[in-house]
Amino acid sequence: MIRRTTSVDNDPKHDPRRMMRGLRIHRDVEWDYSFWRPLDWVRHDMRDQYGFIYSPGDDPRTGFYISALDLSGTLDGPVTEEDLPALRDGIMEGLKNLPDCVILQEKQIAKGFAIGFEILLTFTLDGETCQRRMRLLYNDRQQYAVYGRGSLPRV
Repeated sequence: MIRRTTSVDNDPKHDPRRMMRGLRIHRDVEWDYSFWRPLDWVRHDMRDQYGFIYSPGDDPRTGFYISALDLSGTLDGPVTEEDLPALRDGIMEGLKNLPDCVILQEKQIAKGFAIGFEILLTFTLDGETCQRRMRLLYNDRQQYAVYGRGSLPRV
């Protein structure tokens, strides 16, 4: 039996391979990355840099962020494992500007060909303690930043 395809069958939004238990894949062909995101979360484009924010509603203060940055103009060569300590030191210096910043955990990570690090931290924002898990991955001369942002429950 031959199955006739319809326009719905050809629509990637309706492709069952792209959906899994309330999740949908976000694929960025320009920067060559993808990730799973909750199906009903709202996408917000970043204004100051290339990237996206996904949040459970219209308020992007709680959600996760992903941005990509080409460092070709800054770096002479691809980022290597030997570069990670200097990159980490630069990030830590920048985090000092966050009020009451406390680093709870940090580790080196790898995903496919990308290498980088993950930092779990808390800081004060608008009088509330916030927690963020930040992942910075480097593939060649591209930097991918992924972080989750939310407020800690009040006790």
